[in-house]
Amino acid sequence: MSKIGVQQESSDQAFGQDPMTFPVKYMSPTAVLPYFRNAKKHDRRQITLLAKAIRTSGFDQPIVVDKDLVIIKGHARRLAALELKMDLVPVVVRDDLSPEECVASRIADNQVATMTSVDKAMEQQEILDYVGAGGHDAAIFFDFMDTSNSYGKQAKVLPGAATPAPAPKPNPVAGNLETCPKCGHTFMEIPK
Repeated sequence: MSKIGVQQESSDQAFGQDPMTFPVKYMSPTAVLPYFRNAKKHDRRQITLLAKAIRTSGFDQPIVVDKDLVIIKGHARRLAALELKMDLVPVVVRDDLSPEECVASRIADNQVATMTSVDKAMEQQEILDYVGAGGHDAAIFFDFMDTSNSYGKQAKVLPGAATPAPAPKPNPVAGNLETCPKCGHTFMEIPK
């Protein structure tokens, strides 16, 4: 490990020789630097939920940085790692990109994220099926006693879908499932 906390996987662990695959290094989250013009804003709730997801499922999406270790993609993951006081996080160093290509990659990543739409009924059904099947570690994310959206309507079980099992007692650290009135996206409201 170097002075800045970089630990690289051995070459037999790295991805193949394809020029569009990149080896993953493990670095301290304090070694990667936020981009000073990062356009994405991350509120406390998002970072807390992301930290819970990382703690539960692992850090399986590397932070992407340029040759100077400035973040291209992954500002929220870095903040979540700092909240979790992680020693090392997976990082892909794109030392093959010019400064202009780094800027283009940041912009493209931010723009692609805004182009997404969510099939509200499908998302709600997936949540209900997951909870109904026992929802491994779902208590971290969901308050099982409240499946209503922000309009107060009860979530519907679609034809052919599994009927959820009886709801377990609510987890006091979980939040409420909410629906954005503007875009229809379902998210977790985490109590303060």
